[in-house]
Amino acid sequence: DSVFSIYQDTAGLIWIGTIGGVSRYDGEHFSTFDEFPALRHHITEIVQDPAGRMWFAIWGGDPDIVYLEGPDFATITAVDTLKNTAAHRLLRDSKGHWWFSDFGGGVHRFDGTVLASMKRRDGLTDDAIQQVLEDRHGNFWIASSGGINRYRPSEQPPTIRIVAISADSLYASPRQISIASTQDLIRIQFKG
Repeated sequence: DSVFSIYQDTAGLIWIGTIGGVSRYDGEHFSTFDEFPALRHHITEIVQDPAGRMWFAIWGGDPDIVYLEGPDFATITAVDTLKNTAAHRLLRDSKGHWWFSDFGGGVHRFDGTVLASMKRRDGLTDDAIQQVLEDRHGNFWIASSGGINRYRPSEQPPTIRIVAISADSLYASPRQISIASTQDLIRIQFKG
């Protein structure tokens, strides 16, 4: 098989991702994980998290992201949040968030609860993402088929200003209003 990913875990074991699945080398013997159908596909990335779980990006798999955990890595879990993606590269950033490169769907960041995506419409040069790298300053370099992108996350939310509210009537530049809970439609216009 062609090898697409290789990773050494904290115990010193070598994990090998191929076009046909995952193998692990302990220095003397190879073992495969073919008892898990999800791992019988094209493994493009292998990463270990601080809890010791082994994460795998699977090209053409369903699901695309899984992790193994437990004694002897006997439990496999699919990351359901990423259904309908083509995630093929993984990055765990300095804050513990996961970044998934999606070939054709942009880049996704998962903080454990919320999945946020960035695509061409958000300013990336292309949606076909090859890889994501975090530099020592906390910037993210996103390699795409259209070139390289730098993303500098901000801790400050964007400033927005409510300019009008339409409900039972139009409230322009409202400071404070009361609207009945029985109101069927409320429209909020904002700038920012």
